[in-house]
Amino acid sequence: MATNRLSRRAFLRWGAVAGTGAVLAACATPTPQIIKETVVVKETVPVEKVVEKTVKETVVVEKTVPVEKVVTKEVEKVVVATPQPKAPVTIGWWQNDPAEMQEAYIKMTEAFNAKGLGIKAEVKYIPGDGYEDKLDTMIAAGDGPDVWMWFYAVEIARHGQFQNLTPYLQRDKIDPMKLWFPICSTRTVWEGSMFGTPREVAYASLAYNKDLFDEFGVKYPQEGWTLEDFVETSLKLTDPTKKTWGTQIGGPGALLWDSALPWNLEFKLTSEDGHQTVGFMDSPESIEAYQWVIDLEDKHKVSIPSQEQQALGGWPFASGKIGTGVISCWGVKDIKALKFNWGAVSAPMKKGGTSYTWGDSVGYWMWSGCRKKEEAWEFMKFISGPEGSLIPHQLGWWTSPCPEVWLKLGADKDPILGRFWEQSKLPTRVINYARSEHQWTCIHPAHEANFTLYIQEKQRPLDKIVKAQAKSAQECLDKAYAAS
Repeated sequence: MATNRLSRRAFLRWGAVAGTGAVLAACATPTPQIIKETVVVKETVPVEKVVEKTVKETVVVEKTVPVEKVVTKEVEKVVVATPQPKAPVTIGWWQNDPAEMQEAYIKMTEAFNAKGLGIKAEVKYIPGDGYEDKLDTMIAAGDGPDVWMWFYAVEIARHGQFQNLTPYLQRDKIDPMKLWFPICSTRTVWEGSMFGTPREVAYASLAYNKDLFDEFGVKYPQEGWTLEDFVETSLKLTDPTKKTWGTQIGGPGALLWDSALPWNLEFKLTSEDGHQTVGFMDSPESIEAYQWVIDLEDKHKVSIPSQEQQALGGWPFASGKIGTGVISCWGVKDIKALKFNWGAVSAPMKKGGTSYTWGDSVGYWMWSGCRKKEEAWEFMKFISGPEGSLIPHQLGWWTSPCPEVWLKLGADKDPILGRFWEQSKLPTRVINYARSEHQWTCIHPAHEANFTLYIQEKQRPLDKIVKAQAKSAQECLDKAYAAS
């Protein structure tokens, strides 16, 4: 059963600017003041008469003799008051990544606060599955966090809770397409304006178990391999007696995330704006893609079933019992922990087709009702920029959205990250599940049903199933958009 909101961890289990006046006032020069005070001074005063005596006669002589005496007097003095240091402006920052990843957020916050900009960022960890509900509730109450982390369908910006960041980017002469990988910019653009900055970039590739390939005497896959090559290779690696499987790829997730297969198969779940499923989910190319993925499990039996996957842990490919699986920048630490020799190759494609990559980026967002927009923007520039994003990249939690950070660290030549660097050069698109805000209530149930009805319930033919589900999803979308 699909849920309306899914965390990133759930995905992995499935395979003009305000505030200037205040700033200027804070920086104004203090006004000089004149005050009066009594001071003690020494000054020279005359003595009227002095008598001098001689031996022969007394002569009275009047003359002035300088002497010193202490007097008090009132003087005027100009003083300038010393301004008291201004308390820093506090920025609230929400996120709900797993507890072990809090290290990255804390260190980024500390690094920003140490810059002495008069801004204090406070990171708040919001655990649990109700994270998005809490955000929505606070925003509706007019008390949203200044900045937060989350992944959204691009069209969510139409509701007005995100601050349009394009004026800030233009004012500060920041070119998003140069500062960040292209998918990081397009991922948060709605109607030509950018509403978020990227937390990271994530590209995906297909990994293969070299040890298993060697054991079965199968040639390693090469760039440009076809869908037919993939099936043939998977068949050779599948052996029920040894409990090995050709691939982990299969099910609804194979056409949604962490894989370029949707693009290589010319699969279209929805229109680019996420409002149409009829004519896309049920297009001839999409039906063909559904059939190809379903056949991996139902016909060729080379894709490990979901119940078997659960027995092999959170990432079945790591068990060493599966020939091919997906790897991405979101799992660099897991890749480093693999206990067998592995290689990587792009996803298979149609003969004569185009080879794509899969790319995505989680965003940072500023609340449109934020009362400290200038300070929040300074913070967002830091955590999405080369300096701030370098911190989690070096810690190994996620990879910087800035190509210059990758090059600075030599990641383009790294045995793991170098693979994703190469993938970044291939074309990609905004991912299927990030197009419609009603993905999980309208589109995903229909998408899952295409697999369930064919594989579990043995309904036929597939094109009839898909056309009915595309129509059902469209009716749901039309009602949802009409209501919102």
